[in-house]
Amino acid sequence: MHAVISDWKSRHAELFGEHILRLKHRLHESPLLADDALARLIEATPPEHCYINTMDRKAHNPRTRREGALKGLSGAEALQAVRGGNIWINIHRPDTTDPSYRDLLESIFAEFESRVPGLKTYKRSMTLLISSPNVQVYYHCDVPGQMLWQIRGAKNVYVYPNTAPFLSHADMEKIILGEAHETGMPYRNCSPPSGLSRANGRLTGECGADSSFGCIAPRSNRSTRKR
Repeated sequence: MHAVISDWKSRHAELFGEHILRLKHRLHESPLLADDALARLIEATPPEHCYINTMDRKAHNPRTRREGALKGLSGAEALQAVRGGNIWINIHRPDTTDPSYRDLLESIFAEFESRVPGLKTYKRSMTLLISSPNVQVYYHCDVPGQMLWQIRGAKNVYVYPNTAPFLSHADMEKIILGEAHETGMPYRNCSPPSGLSRANGRLTGECGADSSFGCIAPRSNRSTRKR
């Protein structure tokens, strides 16, 4: 695969880590993200790194979230369940299950280090999220900076400031200390501050067709909501 980012500009190096970046990428071209490879990965991933979840779409209540298990399903059957159901499969640390994903992970971070002067990364990790159509990710706080790579389908991503009323200092402190879950914050239907709309983006991509988009959020704490 060629360079991961297909539309990198010199100005992105100055914005990296300080502002939200929406970039085109080529990850959807990787055979590691094709259905057959994902099916094999699901089968090989140990249970402690593979999470199956569902949630009531209509209730808009994080408390309706439920954990599940594959219970003998093949990887292909699990993917079919995702296509026709209301679930998502969250695979943690695929790079520890299959060395090929470790190589992909290292290549992504190596590219950013080569493009952003002075950038040194550590504790490199990735998570693969395979979700049913229209599954929502509720309002939550990610403490470290995040890179969201959309491989297929479309997703609306809303990134809010890490300040009140969107995120109180007390709520953020509880999450960092492990006293509260990242989704435990109250969502207040506030009007966004001026300029926030520029942070909103629709991430789209078609596997094998047009290149996908990625959203890179600053390394400072912030709140996100995806749907």
